[in-house]
Amino acid sequence: MSKKNKYSGNSSFTLRIAGEEMQKDQGYSLSLVLETLGNFEQLVNETYLASYQRQRFTQSDADKINLRITDVKEGSFLTELCVELKDIALPALPFVVDNKEFIWETIKTSIEFFKAKSDAKKRGKDVVITQNPGQKGISVVNNGSGTVNITTDQKVPEMAEAIRQPLQNMTKNVDGTGIETVTFSKVGNNSVQAEAEPIVLKRESKEMFVPDDLISPNPFSIRGKIVSGNYTTSNGKIEIEETDSSYLHVGKAYNVTIADDLHAEDKWRDMFLQSRPYYCKAVINGMKIKRLMIVDWDPESWN
Repeated sequence: MSKKNKYSGNSSFTLRIAGEEMQKDQGYSLSLVLETLGNFEQLVNETYLASYQRQRFTQSDADKINLRITDVKEGSFLTELCVELKDIALPALPFVVDNKEFIWETIKTSIEFFKAKSDAKKRGKDVVITQNPGQKGISVVNNGSGTVNITTDQKVPEMAEAIRQPLQNMTKNVDGTGIETVTFSKVGNNSVQAEAEPIVLKRESKEMFVPDDLISPNPFSIRGKIVSGNYTTSNGKIEIEETDSSYLHVGKAYNVTIADDLHAEDKWRDMFLQSRPYYCKAVINGMKIKRLMIVDWDPESWN
């Protein structure tokens, strides 16, 4: 691509960190300020990479995108930051109104998407996501049957997922006291453009960015011992003795549930504190195993 088809320019943001640890009269917590600024830089860089469907930030990228502090003001820690872009090919993202502002637009739209999903789940609704070319913003429709349909433009779910972790990191230290809120917004590039409506992250915002539970697709075998539990609810803890799964660690105890169709209440006495072979699936959230699900067994092998 020729030099004339590449873009160089700046995008300005304000970032405010408010809370008990952010009072000028007693001094700002340096560690919290540095970590929050570092998390914001990571968010900007990861958004840049996701826009080009890439994962690794290289020296070449560092030459093309740079985050600078241009001003620090009194009160709650308030800073103005400038994202400098140099000789880049602007990404063609369907949901971005102004391609020159793809960093801000992607972050803002991703947060709106996560908020819509989180709000639906808090109401106990199943979520159906529809990607509709040309969709403006995030549309949420309650179907009245326990399901909420979230309609987005193309690529919104994909982009949101790509920057979920840095968004989660932005809320890590927001505990409601030391840091009450982290607020950032887009600043207009000239006197005519007004500052965009700010994004405010609070303690409860953490819920928006928690990854969805995933279930391992294929059953794997284990040998383990139920060490605690409740036969009426068919859940408890199981200590792993042997396994062919790379998810698990021998000797560690995991939360476990038992499939209803196995009728564990009839077998509980034979399972409790006994070393038995089982077939399981893992319920995974992020990089962590939340629990195991026993989906099958062979009682004949228990003898």
